[in-house]
Amino acid sequence: MKAVPDETVDVTEQGHFVRPWAMNEVEDAKAHIREHSLKSATGIDKVAYERVLRIPNEELLHLFQACVDSRDAPTTWLTASLIGIGKRGKDLGDPTNYRAVGLESCMLKMLTLMIERRIRNWAESTGKLPMSQNGFREGHRTNNNAFVLRTAIEKARANGKPLYVAFVDLSNAFPSVDQPTMWAKLYDAGCRGPLFDWLRMLYSRLEYVVRSGGDVSERFRALAGILIGDPASPILWNLFLADLVIRTSPDDVVLAGVAVSHLEQADDIAIFTTSVRALQEKLDDLAAWCAVNFAFINTTKTQVMVFGNASEPPRVYINRRLLSVVDSYVYVGIQFASSSRDVFAPHTEGRASAARRVANACLSIESYVGPLPPWAALTLYQSHVDPYVTAGCEVALDSKVSSATQLEAVQLAYLRRVLGLNPRSVKVVMFSETGLWPMRYRRLALALRYLQYVLGQRPALPLAALAEARALALSGKASWLGDLRLALSKLTTPVVFDVAAPLTEDGVAGCLEDLRTSLVTDLKQQINGSTRLTILSARKQRDPALERRAYLAVTNR
Repeated sequence: MKAVPDETVDVTEQGHFVRPWAMNEVEDAKAHIREHSLKSATGIDKVAYERVLRIPNEELLHLFQACVDSRDAPTTWLTASLIGIGKRGKDLGDPTNYRAVGLESCMLKMLTLMIERRIRNWAESTGKLPMSQNGFREGHRTNNNAFVLRTAIEKARANGKPLYVAFVDLSNAFPSVDQPTMWAKLYDAGCRGPLFDWLRMLYSRLEYVVRSGGDVSERFRALAGILIGDPASPILWNLFLADLVIRTSPDDVVLAGVAVSHLEQADDIAIFTTSVRALQEKLDDLAAWCAVNFAFINTTKTQVMVFGNASEPPRVYINRRLLSVVDSYVYVGIQFASSSRDVFAPHTEGRASAARRVANACLSIESYVGPLPPWAALTLYQSHVDPYVTAGCEVALDSKVSSATQLEAVQLAYLRRVLGLNPRSVKVVMFSETGLWPMRYRRLALALRYLQYVLGQRPALPLAALAEARALALSGKASWLGDLRLALSKLTTPVVFDVAAPLTEDGVAGCLEDLRTSLVTDLKQQINGSTRLTILSARKQRDPALERRAYLAVTNR
């Protein structure tokens, strides 16, 4: 790599890195802050986003342009306060289980947000990011990689081959980035000009202090790493990793004509293929990239799984260290298991257990504030419990009636407690009166919306995986799309999903409407067919069968 000049010249046709700031860019940045970052912590200047948003757009425009033109920034912007945030589920008595975050000036972060958008627009429009990178990209969802991996497992199984997967753990990926290497990569890729030079100025001059209680450390500078917590950091990491090349192999899985052997969710990397030899070659490629990019692989946390029948456990190495083989691994929030044909059974069990704990915690509030009014308890359910019982449902489908039994039990127990019903009460009223969807319907609706998203946004690898899932279903092989069709057909009032028909957004929208009709029909039949619910079936007002009733807004029960 060549040395990067002190001042660089924009070489893009659109002038991504030299074009003066426009008023709409300031307006867009403010809109983003209002929606996503309004309550963010302040830097040492104590200027909150609420105050930044009150500054007239024209004044911000002139200030930010002056900063870029002069390759400079106000002194108060150039000091950040470091804090440590404990990693979820880790022993917080171990200092290595904390993630360092720099609290920067909100004014500084607004400017780096605007720069990030310029860099991202350039990177996406010029194809600088590989389709295997799913992290920190607009229009890409966290579950995409899990969806692609599921389809790869099913494709290998359909071909009678095992799939060997290595889940690679990069140690402190962001903090260990070699800054000169990063700038050289960006420069070589075509990121040049005043905005690029301004970012380099920021990295060279930004100082840190560590606060602990009332004590403050001396100022110091970081000579390595990407700024953690800065809006521009995610795109800088993606571009830093973008030149990772892993060789292809005839043993790789092909999804709808696209050979797929590795996936990245920011710094979470999964490498897979159908032979041990090919997997070792790919791991060697990754190790070689890490060696020249000053990245470190944690070989203790890097683990291998085998999906399907293998003659013997694989022996693969990174830097001459044998990797451990496991039968379960949590990848992008979804637990994959190789010990049973249903690779998501432990995931569902784990989500049910976590949801149960959260539900009990929500209801335990009553011991402090007295009985919760139903509307408040239902709000807590939707904000705290529902994310657990639906986590990963877009990928882990309930193709068996029993698949969601544990999750249903959590939902029913919570609603019975909220509504003051006994364990033998009729289930239908918990939904007809609250407006909530029963677990199977709720999870199926989210799965259909995910399908709608893939068809609408058309992310490359998920779209290829969807096409492959359709081909597998049409050939009678197990697949995500086949499971979706099966789950819909097993509802009390079945919903027809024709895998052979062209997949379109409008078609999925119609299926979602059919799903709601199925639910309402089922609820009405249960109400009208129960001798215990005569008062509900005889309602004079023409209420829908699925609606939160006004009486639940009463504060005292």
